[in-house]
Amino acid sequence: MDHTFQPFGTIVPYEGQQTRAIKYNASGTHFICATSAPRAKLYTRMGRAAGECKSGDMYVMDMRRTNGHVSGLMCVDWDPQRDSRFVTGAGDSTLRFWDTERMVQEQVVV
Repeated sequence: MDHTFQPFGTIVPYEGQQTRAIKYNASGTHFICATSAPRAKLYTRMGRAAGECKSGDMYVMDMRRTNGHVSGLMCVDWDPQRDSRFVTGAGDSTLRFWDTERMVQEQVVV
C-alpha cells in the first residue's frame, strides 16, 4: 500500500483459479500464494514473481514418487524457523515441503 492506504498493484497467480491462502514469511521479505491450481507461487513483498512450485504427474499412482501436487492446493504455511522453507497441502492428500532458494520439493508426507 502507498501512503494513502491504496494498493500499488495487483497480482493474478493463475488466471481463473481461486486464491485459497496467502502467507508472508517471518521476515516479511516474501509471500507465498496457494490457489486451486496444483502449484504455489512465491513473490517478493513488492509483488514480483520469485518462483513457482512444480506440479506433479497425475498418472503416477504413488504420490511419494511425483515431484509436486496433482490436485488443487488447500493451504500453505511457512516454516517458523527457516525463511527459505514452506509447506503446501492439497486435495491429493499430501503435504509437501519446499525450498524457496531452489524451488524444489524437499519432503513429502502422504
